[in-house]
Amino acid sequence: MTPSLSKPCPAPRDPLQNSLPWSERGLGRSAALSSLSIATAIDCRRRLAAHPDPRPSRLARVLQSIPSRLRRLALTLAWCASAAWAAHAQEATEGPRSVALAGILGDKALLVIDGRAPKAVAVGSSYQQVQVISVKDGQAQVRIAGAAHSLRMGESPVSVADAALPVSTTGRIVLAADATGHFMTAGMINGKATRFLVDTGATTVSMSASEARKLGIDFSKGRPVRMGTANGVSQGWMLKLSSVRISDVELRNVDAVVTSSDMPFVLLGNSFLNAFEMKRAGPQMTLDRIK
Repeated sequence: MTPSLSKPCPAPRDPLQNSLPWSERGLGRSAALSSLSIATAIDCRRRLAAHPDPRPSRLARVLQSIPSRLRRLALTLAWCASAAWAAHAQEATEGPRSVALAGILGDKALLVIDGRAPKAVAVGSSYQQVQVISVKDGQAQVRIAGAAHSLRMGESPVSVADAALPVSTTGRIVLAADATGHFMTAGMINGKATRFLVDTGATTVSMSASEARKLGIDFSKGRPVRMGTANGVSQGWMLKLSSVRISDVELRNVDAVVTSSDMPFVLLGNSFLNAFEMKRAGPQMTLDRIK
């Protein structure tokens, strides 16, 4: 006597009438199969193979009648749909990691969210969980995931939820390019959190005077210098930072310059980068400390 399945597999809901011939119902069967969980479909096929039943269940007839190529396609489509939904749900739940004010266009704030291309958002409107409350005198009052923040043009981005330092246990720094191809990362200067933009063309770590004040840096004690910029000559101050840290890698006594010009990010220049061997593969940059 042929043993039967101890626990029958669940039968899919037939989206078409049972009276239709298989030549007309094949596509409907594939769609029904794609709605099953992958684990259930695979488990049922294994049990059917191990314990053939002289009276096959409805699911058995479905699995046996659909060509193997269509079965694989249906399972792949179901998996892709599940993965895409999970990624979308996670992104919607996490919200933005950093928000900066790049400019003001009338009653619209030009926002840079997570280093992506600027987006003009009108007062009262929202974009990626960032709501613009008011715009005035180079400032924007916003709500980020429900929390109130004040953004100023030229200042570093406001760090919000999940903007923690990248995790590393090897002493290696691995950075991923953003949508614009730039490498940005969270880090710390003198023990205080900030955001860096990798700039291999910058001689030193560079920041604006407003960012230096936020980090508690008294740049007035630095050596005054005149700096040439795209907008002409500006005042600057050369100094040394006690520490610059990204991930678990920290450098001490790093040369830096503070400028009176507005800068949306702290530039991670060669006074930090020259201590590393830099490798780039596509959208990924790896920095290995030179010993």
